[in-house]
Amino acid sequence: PKPITAELCHKCGKMQRLDVISLKRRRQRHNQCFYHRCLTILEIKLNPYITNQDHATRKQNIVCIVDQQEGFLNLSYRGTGNFADTLWEKHAKNPGFRDLLWEDTVFEAFIQPWGMQEYEEWNFSPTGNWAHYHFSAYRKGRKKLAKTQPPAINCILEPSKFGFQVDVRIQRKKEPAAIGICAVIKDKNSNQTYWAIRHSYKAPDFHHQESFGATLNTGI
Repeated sequence: PKPITAELCHKCGKMQRLDVISLKRRRQRHNQCFYHRCLTILEIKLNPYITNQDHATRKQNIVCIVDQQEGFLNLSYRGTGNFADTLWEKHAKNPGFRDLLWEDTVFEAFIQPWGMQEYEEWNFSPTGNWAHYHFSAYRKGRKKLAKTQPPAINCILEPSKFGFQVDVRIQRKKEPAAIGICAVIKDKNSNQTYWAIRHSYKAPDFHHQESFGATLNTGI
């Protein structure tokens, strides 16, 4: 981030020194004072499940930039390292709501309002397909939210240079919430690795609250 001269912060409406951030490839600029920038943009590093030992030899890394904007949540999943063996399904001709996306390479987000047992699950496939579910409690009362406004999904694949980038834009309510950012990466031999902020010790479980390792705020 590069500080510039004082201007009007569009978040607090005061003249303050601003933080100007240009996120690579997204071509977006966010004129916000330092305080509000810290509240609204998170960079989250994902960690592979402990039994997935082969990731170290390929030096793979996955981070997610979480950008909270007015009424929306922008997620940018970025992979660096050797993802040449990753199985990338072709982009769907008519992308839409699909079940069982986690059987292949998929990127996920879980959002749980503070103090509540209910939570929502989002699945984003590089094919452009997506899924949205509501749970009344831990893995209970799953309800498909197929009529949700479809997320905008953009995928850039550069296995030999960058890895991948998946940009997602979804609607979000104004309420404090815990968020879990996850990914399932499937290779050409059908092996899967599981990535999350944190993992429960028994097995990969993205629904477990242990995986909800970041916080969304209401100041958007």
